[in-house]
Amino acid sequence: MPGGRDVTESDFLRIAGGDNSVGSPELQAIAEAADLGTAEAIARRTLDQASRNVAMADALGPGVALDYLRRKEQEIARMRLIGRAKYYGLSKEELAKELQGE
Repeated sequence: MPGGRDVTESDFLRIAGGDNSVGSPELQAIAEAADLGTAEAIARRTLDQASRNVAMADALGPGVALDYLRRKEQEIARMRLIGRAKYYGLSKEELAKELQGE
């Protein structure tokens, strides 16, 4: 299969071979995260920043709607997390930690 836009064939083969080094600082931070939750938080922050950059580039473009939908998705995820915490009886400290990682 031919290589993609973001990951070239050589990058794919390097990663498949076990080399986890990456070029961009954001991806390197994700690869070096201590745990999966931290990696997910870094990835979400990077995605949020990218969506804001697209939204700010063209006020009449589709980026504005995409940024809005992304923020709504985050809001819904937080509401679900709060609901689950209440259902399972998590303490306020545990909930705050989970929301901060969100």
